[in-house]
Amino acid sequence: MIERAERIDQWPLTYRLARDEDLDACAAIWERGITDYQGRLNLPQFPLDLGPLRRLLAHIRSTDPTMFWVAARGAPVAAGGERLIGFGSAHVRGNVWFLAMLFVDPSEQSHGVGRELLLRTFPNGSEPDPDGQLVLGTATDSAQPTSNGLYARYGIVPRLPVFQLVGRPADGVLPRLPEGLAISPMDRSSEADVDAIDEAVLGYDHRAEHGYLRAADRLGYLYRDRDGQAVAYGYTSSVGRVGPIAALSADLLPAIAGHVLNVIVPRGASSLRVTGASAGLFSALLQAGLRIEEFPTLLCWTRPFADFSRYVPSSLALI
Repeated sequence: MIERAERIDQWPLTYRLARDEDLDACAAIWERGITDYQGRLNLPQFPLDLGPLRRLLAHIRSTDPTMFWVAARGAPVAAGGERLIGFGSAHVRGNVWFLAMLFVDPSEQSHGVGRELLLRTFPNGSEPDPDGQLVLGTATDSAQPTSNGLYARYGIVPRLPVFQLVGRPADGVLPRLPEGLAISPMDRSSEADVDAIDEAVLGYDHRAEHGYLRAADRLGYLYRDRDGQAVAYGYTSSVGRVGPIAALSADLLPAIAGHVLNVIVPRGASSLRVTGASAGLFSALLQAGLRIEEFPTLLCWTRPFADFSRYVPSSLALI
């Protein structure tokens, strides 16, 4: 067995578009990568639920199948066929190309596999122009200098920290919703209003992601002012995951967050991701008793594309 393992890196290496049957292997590569990363940082390790990750990968592949690539070692037939060793996936929304994930098995790192996967996920499958029509973006861990350096080579430079806040808010600390603000559950009849908010805040609509969130049992709320204009939306869930939240005014974010944090009370802690651009929301959540957990993530881009002072992402793979 040891002799066979030592020869794996000599098997032919190929790159191809991902298939649906590859997603379990991609999730396993992600798990090995996260476990290795946490081990090197002496962080505690917990069992990981790969079900939501696989659904996220399936969603990204369904919207942008030509930007989801895998790297495989082609084994002899007797050894069980090919073995996936890495994957990269990206998507385009409006004029923004966003790298969702790039993971290489720890045993195969430092051999150029990640860079080759990145190049294949780029628009047109080649080295991009940072000043081209598409904005290029991604999110990466602040404790990963190698990844940060790789993306920055193509102009995708770290710009904004994103913090995961965890806990439950103390009563009466977060502001109440402004008087006259009407609340209604989001559904398909809300799509045009939600699209308008996304266009104003992000610069593109997120209709595919809203459908994905509904299918994942997220509960969304739409907020309208006295004149009936939709001014914000927010999502929550029974397991405590909050976001995305988007508002036409950054001043609304603390009150919207307070509402979605309390409309469904989970068994344990709630969690949401807040950028350094949302200063008012960040301070309000900390004052309410939530805490910062883990190292911050870095949002990277070639040029600005969204107003993150008015936005709380739900996933760093789907900004």
